[in-house]
Amino acid sequence: MDKKNITILESNLKNITKEERYAKSVLSTNHNLEKQLSVLIKNIPELDAKNENGRSSIHFHAFRAWFKTQVTDAHQSDFAEALMGHKSIRLLYYRQNDKVRARTYLDVEYAVTISDTEKIDRNYSDMQKDNSELRGIVDSLSRQLQNLEKKIEFR
Repeated sequence: MDKKNITILESNLKNITKEERYAKSVLSTNHNLEKQLSVLIKNIPELDAKNENGRSSIHFHAFRAWFKTQVTDAHQSDFAEALMGHKSIRLLYYRQNDKVRARTYLDVEYAVTISDTEKIDRNYSDMQKDNSELRGIVDSLSRQLQNLEKKIEFR
């Protein structure tokens, strides 16, 4: 790009409002992210599945639909709509302050966290079992120590 085009772009940016600049940035970012996701999916054959209308099964709107479903199942639809930034007449009557919304989000966070939960649950169960066994050993050693202390006191 030459200096003339850069000057024109800079002057165009100076002539638009902050809101317009923000909107352009959001559109540009969305486009770039969608493009990156598309390239990534095309390079991984297992993910490049198409649905019945010929569109990729994995796309950004599918993530939004998944998020809405998970939050609705974990809590309720109005909360999901509010988190997604949807504006509707129903949300005029659904009000939460930021602190309550943050606490509610923590309650549904597990539902929107993508991870190998079976492995995590298995590890957690194993750790609980190990912890229980260690407590038993510590209790046994503590009793033995008390018995030894009593024997020493009587001598």
